[in-house]
Amino acid sequence: MRSLPALLLLAACAAAPAHPPPPEGHWRVEALRGQALPAVPRPAEINFVPGRYAASGGCNRIAGQWEGTGTALAFRPGAMTRMACPPPLDAQETAFVQALAEVRALSGGTGEAMALLDARGAEVMRLRRLPRPGG
Repeated sequence: MRSLPALLLLAACAAAPAHPPPPEGHWRVEALRGQALPAVPRPAEINFVPGRYAASGGCNRIAGQWEGTGTALAFRPGAMTRMACPPPLDAQETAFVQALAEVRALSGGTGEAMALLDARGAEVMRLRRLPRPGG
């Protein structure tokens, strides 16, 4: 016969929410700090693979590592190309790179939308999942 404390512990473990899965896939940036991004020829995007990311602010390519568990998320600086970007991509790219550095958490990410948040919980980036190639 099981004891009451053991049953309560078992029930608590079963009811505990699971951590969300880590981010994965290809995402387009829809907004930075609440401002929708204008339509440009090359939108800002992030592609997540386990522990790594590849991104573009619309002009240059960025690659590095991300780390986090649960809803915690931080991008680690990595390699970045340094091409001169024409307006309006120059301002978009600067804002995108600054926002990446501020990310400390995520919200969503299991469906079609994800928000990246700063240390205060304010949204710094809103993303929309892109379809998988061929699907």
